[in-house]
Amino acid sequence: MSTGTELRLLERVKEGHFIPCSALEREWETLRVAIESKDFFGRRLAAAHALRFWRGLPSNEKGKSVRLLYGIRACYYIEQNRSSHLQILSDRLLQISKRLDLPALEAESHIVRGLSYLADGKPVEAVLSLELGRALLGSTGENAFDVVRASTLLASAFRLTGDRASAISILNRAREICLQIEEVPLLGSVTQTLGMNYLETGDLLSAMNCFEFSRASSRQMGAQKRALRATLGLTMTLLRMGRYEEAHSMAEEALKSAQSLQLPREICLAHEFLGEAYIHQSQLAKGLWHFSRAMKSHVISDTTADIGVELHRHLAEFWVTAGNPERAALHRIKGLAGTGGEREDHIALERLGLELEWLKTKQLSTFEALKGHAESIKQSGFGYEYLITCKKLVAIADSVNKSELAAEWWARVEFLAKSCGAEPLLERWRKEREDKGYLPKTSPDGLDGEPGPYSRLAQELPPVDLAAYNIITRSRHMHEQASSIKQVAPTTVPVLIHGESGTGKELFARLVHDLSPRKNDPFLAINCGALPSELLESELFGHRRGAFTGAIVDKPGLFRVAHKGTLFLDEIGEMTPVAQTKLLRVLEAGEIRRVGDTQVDFVDVRIVAATNVDLEQAVKSGKFRQDLYYRLKGLEIFLPPLRERMTDIPLLADFFLARANQLCRKELVLPFETKQWLMGLPWMGNVRELRLAVERAAALGPDQGLLQTYHFMTMAQRTSASSLNDELEEIERSRILHALDTCRWNKAAAAKLLGMSRTTLGGKIQRLGIEDDDPKD
Repeated sequence: MSTGTELRLLERVKEGHFIPCSALEREWETLRVAIESKDFFGRRLAAAHALRFWRGLPSNEKGKSVRLLYGIRACYYIEQNRSSHLQILSDRLLQISKRLDLPALEAESHIVRGLSYLADGKPVEAVLSLELGRALLGSTGENAFDVVRASTLLASAFRLTGDRASAISILNRAREICLQIEEVPLLGSVTQTLGMNYLETGDLLSAMNCFEFSRASSRQMGAQKRALRATLGLTMTLLRMGRYEEAHSMAEEALKSAQSLQLPREICLAHEFLGEAYIHQSQLAKGLWHFSRAMKSHVISDTTADIGVELHRHLAEFWVTAGNPERAALHRIKGLAGTGGEREDHIALERLGLELEWLKTKQLSTFEALKGHAESIKQSGFGYEYLITCKKLVAIADSVNKSELAAEWWARVEFLAKSCGAEPLLERWRKEREDKGYLPKTSPDGLDGEPGPYSRLAQELPPVDLAAYNIITRSRHMHEQASSIKQVAPTTVPVLIHGESGTGKELFARLVHDLSPRKNDPFLAINCGALPSELLESELFGHRRGAFTGAIVDKPGLFRVAHKGTLFLDEIGEMTPVAQTKLLRVLEAGEIRRVGDTQVDFVDVRIVAATNVDLEQAVKSGKFRQDLYYRLKGLEIFLPPLRERMTDIPLLADFFLARANQLCRKELVLPFETKQWLMGLPWMGNVRELRLAVERAAALGPDQGLLQTYHFMTMAQRTSASSLNDELEEIERSRILHALDTCRWNKAAAAKLLGMSRTTLGGKIQRLGIEDDDPKD
């Protein structure tokens, strides 16, 4: 997101403050241009010149200039994917660093090693090497630029492991470093990489902010290629948001720019995005023409090999929507046979295979398979693809008239679309369901869910601002119930609230009190199931001194204390038969009699009762008085469990986190990925469980920043097949093995690298079951 500091930097760029001026900066800029050129010999020449320049630097300057070695490596090896050469280079850099005593050069050797692991498809090993390299660069205190460079590579490695939360956190920290050193070109590059990560997770609003900043800064510095790539990223974001007219305009601009710069890859992408925009605007002929142009560019140029998978994916999706499964299947097969491509494209092709199977067989087993696929997508962190898959599940459930199933998945669709900023896309989907008769037409009042059985009555009643009473919900059903409460609150009609434990029954009981003329009088609550039977009557009706053992003074009881006010009887289904009889007398005539007393008193108390059991079944089994039940159910309120109103989960989590921040004096934020993860939990304890989970996570989290899923420690243990201890042990084992390999199993050196004593390291090796290559060492 663009900050005031970033905007001030952009203004300084306009004034020419960031033109490279030192000899080192000029050399780096020359090498950077050479890396992006197509001239192989030009790259070799620039790399050789940079190496001579680095060797000629004074010893105290060599450690600050390792970025030149990064450029040399890029020129020679990265583009040719020679991992063996990278490993040789890593060993040489490590030897030179030991001879010259240059920590930055040692760090560079670890970064090269990490890149070789990436080239070999070993992202976990790459993370360990890149983390070590970044830490060593940071320890020098003189290589902030290179720390950012290493952070970008490390974020890419985390992304390949599926840990996008760590990748995003690292890139955000890298942006802060760029701001501190006022390195605008690097800031634009890091921000663009961050935008792509946000795009994959489905956080489209954050992705748009990143691409907009990168585009603006690149234009002001004359970096046309980066500006073009940011424009393409912005186009993709707009398409996913459902803002097709804006995406169309942006794609045309990108196409003109790509053609003027003669960049085949960018031309191919621009045609693809333009074709997608035309198709969504119902201009199918133009859309398919642009897709054919993109396919032609893909076939001609080697630089677009990975785009073929993406093109076939979009064409397969189009033909599924157009009702031509044969062509869709053909493009899907070609997409699966293609080389490269993003993981998101392959996941989408798997989903398309299940869609085609459903169109062919119409078997519910396919629907179950698609549900399992959706869960795996959610776990892998592809938020936008998860949104699309949820929408497909809604469409299938609608087609077989499974209304409850459709409502469940539609709640996920609404949350995901609103959270990621795709409201236009949601409105399009909503209209499609309305036109097919699956979603009743409703006014855009901001509430979620379909109207309940009393919706017409609720529309005639005055609405209630539930937020003013600390009831956080966007559920239409909850608002309908509140409207009914407001209508009966001024009367003496009893209210019976049904709901599981933790759904907010006491909040709605207090709402009855606050909306009534009794709001300035006492509101008292008692849990009828929390007290023994002999004490419950005493608490409710009071007792005289000496009425039973321990009754040493007179006690008035809650009914007398709540005179003219409201008494909330929670878990009333647990009330004893004797207490039920006395309560019925209070409701019928307002009469109460203290335990051990013969005098009858009269009270004026509004009764609100709540239960989490089925009172009708309790009446049938003889556990609850039938006459009392019918006397209590003047107005019945039904509060759904939290798992049935999932769109309330992010609202409640933000609300509880704001209170926790204020209490703990922290500045924590719940990111999109964490909210999505919270939505997938069952929450058997409902709102109370969610509140405690957020408060506990806030207490365990840092003072500021993002609250990630791993901060919800016990929740992660409950929903994961492996425990947190297992994960921590695996991480610890990997770190120790990497340190031992780096130090050639010299335990003293490895212990020093890990920041622990040799004895501690030996104990950990034994506890973790690591095979000791040199037990005598």
